[in-house]
Amino acid sequence: MLERGWVHALSNLGERRPRGEEMLARFVDALVDGSGDTEARFEAGASPASGAFGRVPPFHPAPVLRAHVERRLSFDEPERERLASIIGARLRVAIAPHPSCLAPDEARVVALLATASGRPGAELTAIAGRERLLRLLAFLDAIGLLSVEDPAIAEAWAALGLAAGAAPDEVRRAYHRLARTLHPDAHPDAPLDERRDLEARFDAATRAYRLLVGDRG
Repeated sequence: MLERGWVHALSNLGERRPRGEEMLARFVDALVDGSGDTEARFEAGASPASGAFGRVPPFHPAPVLRAHVERRLSFDEPERERLASIIGARLRVAIAPHPSCLAPDEARVVALLATASGRPGAELTAIAGRERLLRLLAFLDAIGLLSVEDPAIAEAWAALGLAAGAAPDEVRRAYHRLARTLHPDAHPDAPLDERRDLEARFDAATRAYRLLVGDRG
């Protein structure tokens, strides 16, 4: 039973009566994994008095749901590189997660992302450290709260002919393919105007590659 966002009672607690957070975690995992006969339903005005619910000490579900999301996140090296590539962008969080699922330093990062008008990359890293910042960004991105507002990054994806969010390996392949095609040395007999156009496109591709992958390439 939810009241003003807090869980006050749960159904199917069983005889052992585990902690409410533990029961909710089991329910969410089973619901997503499709295991057992778990079924989600909404009953407006449902009450523990019906006998289908068991009272638990009130808790907010946000920490349980964050743990559930993070267990299913892909936090491998390509994903870490992708997240690192947007730290310097204009990042925004329109709606902050509930404070109960954020550590104090993470709450400061989220507050800055909710109010910053520039690119607070260095400030974010100073608050939480690179590793914790990347994990927080991964969580915010996974639940759809993180937005990247940087025209330069959008232009970089376009310059390499890639969809936004392409994996670092795709970025490298696209850049190397363009470099072989556009490098002026590959067209020694081209007219001057054509060589200048090739140089401009090659420079744009190189800038895009450095923005998206940087020294990690």
